[in-house]
Amino acid sequence: MPVWLLVCVMLAMVGALLAWDADARYEEFRRKQESLMRSSVSGTAGEIGTYLTELRRSVHLFANSEKELLDKLRSHPEGLILHDQLNQRVRFNFPEAFAFTLANRSGNPLLEDFDGLVGEVCQRDIRQFAADRAHSEVYVHPHPDVYHFDVMVDWEKSGVAQGIFFVSFPADLLARALRHGQIPGHRLLLLHKKIPGLIEITDIGPRILLKRDFKLSAEEMRRIGYSLPVAGTAWNLVDLPEAGLFENARRGIIREALLVMALFLMATAVMMGLLHLSRKKNRELGYLYRHDPVTGLPNRYFLLEHMQTLINRAKRRPLTFSLLFLDIGDAKSPDGGFFDRPDLAQVLQSAAARIQAVLGKHDTLVRLTGSEFAVLSEDVSGEQAKRLAENIEAALRQPLEVPDGSVTCIPSAGFAVYPMHGKDFEGLVQVANLAMHAAKRRSADAAPREAHGNRSI
Repeated sequence: MPVWLLVCVMLAMVGALLAWDADARYEEFRRKQESLMRSSVSGTAGEIGTYLTELRRSVHLFANSEKELLDKLRSHPEGLILHDQLNQRVRFNFPEAFAFTLANRSGNPLLEDFDGLVGEVCQRDIRQFAADRAHSEVYVHPHPDVYHFDVMVDWEKSGVAQGIFFVSFPADLLARALRHGQIPGHRLLLLHKKIPGLIEITDIGPRILLKRDFKLSAEEMRRIGYSLPVAGTAWNLVDLPEAGLFENARRGIIREALLVMALFLMATAVMMGLLHLSRKKNRELGYLYRHDPVTGLPNRYFLLEHMQTLINRAKRRPLTFSLLFLDIGDAKSPDGGFFDRPDLAQVLQSAAARIQAVLGKHDTLVRLTGSEFAVLSEDVSGEQAKRLAENIEAALRQPLEVPDGSVTCIPSAGFAVYPMHGKDFEGLVQVANLAMHAAKRRSADAAPREAHGNRSI
C-alpha cells in the first residue's frame, strides 16, 4: 500500500476517533449537567420545604408558649405595653421577622397596623386561613419595604382555638438557600406555579431586585433544565442553565478535537517530511553506491545485483543473457602520443557515450574500474553477444572526441553467455574476464610496436 494512502487512511481513522470521542465527551457533559441539575433542584427544594415546615412549627410553638400574652392582647388589643412585650419576644425568637399581627377566629385583625406592614394581600390570606384552617400556599407578597412571605397558626387555650397568630418573613431568607444550592453555570429560581414564568425569588433576593423583566422569556422557559414543586408553597423551583452553556461546551470540545487533529496533522506532516528526506537520502546513497561518479554509469555493485536478479529469474523460466567485459586500452593522440592521465575522466566519458550509441534497449553499460567496462545484455544468444562485442570494438577504434582534441583506443572485449558458460555470477565473470584478457593478448601481438612518442596511462 502506498505510504500516502496509508497516511490518508490513518488520518481518516484518527478523525473518526476524535469525532466519536468529542460526541461521547459532549454526551457525558450533558448527562453530568442533568444529574447536577436534578441533585441541585431536589436538594434545594427539599431544604426550602423543610425550612418552611420548621418555621411553621416554630411559630406554632411560640404561639403556644405565649398564649397568655396573646390572650391578654385579644382582650386588650389597644394595650401598647402588651404589644411591645409581644414585639420584643417575636424579635427575640424570630430576629428576621418582618411583621406580625393577631386576628380573631374569623380572620379579622385585632392589632392596629400603624406602619402598614400587614397589607391587603396578607389580610386576605388570614381570612382564607380562618375560613378553612388550611395554611395557604406560601408565595411572595409584594410590599414597598420588603417582599415577604407569611406563616399563620392557630393559638389555643384549653384546646380551643382563640385566634390566629401571623408572622411574615423577608423573601431574602429563601434566597440564601438558592445561593447555596445552585451550581456554577446555573441559576436556581422560584417561579409562581399559577403564573407561568413569573419569577418570585432568585439567588439575589425577590424579583424586585432584578434588573430585567420579571418573567422568563420563551427562550428561557425552553432552556429550563429541571423543575420541581416546593411542598407547601405556590412555587416551582427550576434550574436555568446559562445561555450557551451546552453550546459553548460543545464548541470547546470540538475546538479541542480540532486542535488535537491539527497537532496530529503537523506531526504527520513532519514525519512525512522526514520520511521523504530519509528516502531521498537513501535514494541518493543508493545511487552513489550503485553508480560510478566519473561516468554516471552503473558500477560493479549494480552489476552484481542485476545479474543475480536475472539468475533468479532464469530459475523460474528459460532465460539467456550475456556478460561482456571490455577494456578500452591505452588512449593515444592521433599523432601517436599518449594522452595525459589527468584527462582520463574525459576519455572514459567519451568512450561511455560511444558505447551507449551501439547498445540496444536491453543492454546495460557498467563502469567497472580503471579503463574497464561491462555490458549486460538480456535475451541474446552467443552469436549475438559476439556481434555486439565486435560492434563495440569497432566503434571504439574510431577517434574519441575530448575537449583537448581526440584520442584513439585499442579495445579488447570478451563475453560469457548464461547458461552456456556458467550458471552463477562467479562463473560468468571468470569466463568473460578470461576472454577479455585473451583478446588483449591477441591485440598486443597484432599491434605494431611503436617506439617513439608514446606514454602509457
